[in-house]
Amino acid sequence: MTSAAGAINLLSQAAPSEVAESVFDFLHMEMVNYVQQSTPAGASHKDEVVYKLERIGFQTGQATIERCTKDVHRFKDQLDVIKFLCKEFWTLAYGKQIDNLRTNHRGVYVLQDNRFRVFANISNSKQFLENAAPYAAFACGMLRGALANLGIVSVVTADLGQTLPSYNQRVSRAKILSLKRIKLELELDAEDEAARLFAVAATAETNGYGQDQAGDGDGQAWQDTSIHAHAQEGSSSHPSTAGTDSEADAEPHGQVSWMDAGNSSPAALLNNPVQVKRIVHELLREVTSKGAARRHSGLRQLRRLLSCVRKYPLATDAFVATPHAMATLIDLLMGHNSDDQIEAAWCILNLAAGSPAHTAAAAHASPYLVSLLSSPVPLLQETSAWALGNFAGDSVQFRDVVAAQGAIIPLVRILMQSVDPALVKAASFALGNLARGAHAPIALMVEAQIIPALIRQLQYWQQQPGGLAVFCQIAWILTYLSAVDSLRHVLLPLNVLPLMAAGVFLVFDAVFTSEQHSGKPCEVSLNDATPLLRVMGNFATMDNDNVTNAIMSSHASWLDLLVLVMSTEHSGHLIAETAWLLGNLTTSNATGVVDSLVAAGFIPLLLEQLKRPKVPHEVARALCNIACCKPEYLATMLGSSALQYFTACLESPDLQLVCRAIDFFDILCGTDQLDGCELVRQSPAAALIEGLQNHPNARIGQLTEALYLNFLEPKEAEYDDDDHDDHDDDDR
Repeated sequence: MTSAAGAINLLSQAAPSEVAESVFDFLHMEMVNYVQQSTPAGASHKDEVVYKLERIGFQTGQATIERCTKDVHRFKDQLDVIKFLCKEFWTLAYGKQIDNLRTNHRGVYVLQDNRFRVFANISNSKQFLENAAPYAAFACGMLRGALANLGIVSVVTADLGQTLPSYNQRVSRAKILSLKRIKLELELDAEDEAARLFAVAATAETNGYGQDQAGDGDGQAWQDTSIHAHAQEGSSSHPSTAGTDSEADAEPHGQVSWMDAGNSSPAALLNNPVQVKRIVHELLREVTSKGAARRHSGLRQLRRLLSCVRKYPLATDAFVATPHAMATLIDLLMGHNSDDQIEAAWCILNLAAGSPAHTAAAAHASPYLVSLLSSPVPLLQETSAWALGNFAGDSVQFRDVVAAQGAIIPLVRILMQSVDPALVKAASFALGNLARGAHAPIALMVEAQIIPALIRQLQYWQQQPGGLAVFCQIAWILTYLSAVDSLRHVLLPLNVLPLMAAGVFLVFDAVFTSEQHSGKPCEVSLNDATPLLRVMGNFATMDNDNVTNAIMSSHASWLDLLVLVMSTEHSGHLIAETAWLLGNLTTSNATGVVDSLVAAGFIPLLLEQLKRPKVPHEVARALCNIACCKPEYLATMLGSSALQYFTACLESPDLQLVCRAIDFFDILCGTDQLDGCELVRQSPAAALIEGLQNHPNARIGQLTEALYLNFLEPKEAEYDDDDHDDHDDDDR
């Protein structure tokens, strides 16, 4: 009989528990099958299936890489990261290392697995090859998720090759799964990116991008990299020339590197029309190439070049002037590759952010962008929404065109259905620009049920950690809806006022908390409270004392917060919105509203703003409204140098501020208890008011003329006929 000690010894020597590899194989096959069956049929069914499986792989890769790297030293560079993925990570996922790794040392890596286990039991026929993409999506997602968790943004695409060998077939170099072109591209500053664009153009010209490199078909020179030993520091590969096309032979350009021309900066070259035209030409050749990786790389470079539209407008001018350039982007936009579609939409987004001429050139793409708002790919929806928002924000003409093309309904549908923060922000931006300006299609938005969608989103994001920036973006739509009198009555019962007041408190709390913990960046700034205050100011215009009281009681510490806003250093926008709200509240007949504002100390706070160089005219308006209520309030202002501050406002280039200053002097002159006319006559304001009667602005001239005639014009001595006759008689 085995003793207890012997049994324990046997147990201690037992092998660790394991799971058969077939379990993963069956799980993977069932996962693909489930996603295919649960995805609604349609034209985009295949793309949506691949997208869902890639997202599952992305999350799995993020979790797996954390487990793999918990005891690993910090990686030296990107190549070190890729080698780790090829060995430890791939072995953990698929039981073997990557067979071959190549790189062009420009952030593009090719990983090749010659016996990819997922394809081991797939039939060797063209039919199954065409349907193999979903089975590679999970692996692509795992690599992208792992890289994302290591701080590297990437694009991972799969090249499935021409044949799929059976499980028993022995193939030495066949491409069973070639996870190609894992593009590790870091976001660069404008000038660094400019230098890289010139490097791309230079390589294109010297190496002849018109023909593919032998053996690879993508026009780039690749270097095999050992994944079993670390490369030496500073090693690099130099692409070899693979021939030139006929155009390059006809017009040899030489290198266009920004290192030439006397070490001039990339900025100087991007301001050179000849060089910029050449770069745009080369990038368009990349975009129209047949190689998927080369085309996508060209699109990314083109997108970044067009993003410099305000700093380097010549690049955008050159693109717009190139024949068929926009048609190329539109063709890619309507293709079946979602990555290319996203980059093309992003290029159009950057074009629409430029001058009106740039926007007009890109406007042909707007109906296609509208159709992509219903795409199953959220990032494509998001990019399309931002682009349409840029179109709508350019002018009333483009706003009406975008609305007529049917953008409102899918944008509102996004707000009804999505809780993706980036997508909701993009849709809110587009809808906000569609609701701006005179004769905006707000009725169409209301008909599309935008109000319940807005309330739902506001309530949701107010409660979500990190959702404050989305909340404030959505509120911009509400600023335009609340400017319509009939809609204010619809919105009022939906508790919009408490939502806005609470949002203002959350913004200030987040900013001040972040300032106390300087190491933690804040998701919002104080200026993000601007739309929230504007909505409340719009409601304060209602001739309804109940609404005014509702605003005053919307939060227990509401007045304290407004005092904090006015007493803290902010931009003029936030001060103007707060003063706009205060000015509307002071026009109310509600009992005690103005008294409460004065008691809270707003008179000195507003006067403090009035003496600053750039005074928002809303500040002067609020002071005028308070001065109208009681003479003692006006006296308090005069005791705090209000006469001096308003006199300076008469010389302001802001015509609205000048009008408000004239209103103040009209109020002062009409207050008999303070002998206001005499105060104004003895001040420098009298001469300024007299001079403003000839102001080129008709309204200012009328206001000052009425003020001068009613109160400040010197009265002539009365003429007495009897006295005059008596003097004449005495003389005679």
